[in-house]
Amino acid sequence: MIKNKNLLIVYAIIIASFVALYALSGRKEKRQIVGNREHIQRLPNIKYKVIKWANYNNGNFKIINFFDPQCDACQNMAKKIVKESSEFAYTHLTMLSIGSQSETIEFIRAFELDKLSFVSIGLDTAKVFFYVFKPGSLPSYFIYNSEGILTDVIYGETSISRLLKRINE
Repeated sequence: MIKNKNLLIVYAIIIASFVALYALSGRKEKRQIVGNREHIQRLPNIKYKVIKWANYNNGNFKIINFFDPQCDACQNMAKKIVKESSEFAYTHLTMLSIGSQSETIEFIRAFELDKLSFVSIGLDTAKVFFYVFKPGSLPSYFIYNSEGILTDVIYGETSISRLLKRINE
């Protein structure tokens, strides 16, 4: 009788393991779908609250940057962008913040991003960007060519030369 109970418990554990494995495999599949970038291969029309609009001419490339004003890597990249701003010829950089409006304005002023003619800055208040692009980490850079086709994605802090190399390839 005890052997039968133990056997039933073992069977129950095995069945529960298969059920759990099946449920988790469905979740894993969703993660893979989330990583698929087919829906952003063409530059989507994103609605966001504009803080600063760029005054740029003939931008051949558009970079969409997802950032948080309190993120150290995002702050480091802002310093690099300002320092090497002359390298961004024919590029329009749209920086979308997940922070509050006051944090974002403070970020703009602290790093003097408001002085760069090629930079637009906005708030992703409805988290539309986050939902559509699903950035892997902050900062995230989605690079589109002049036809609005996604050419590259860069996650995390990088060098400006690496960012520009990806643009100029």
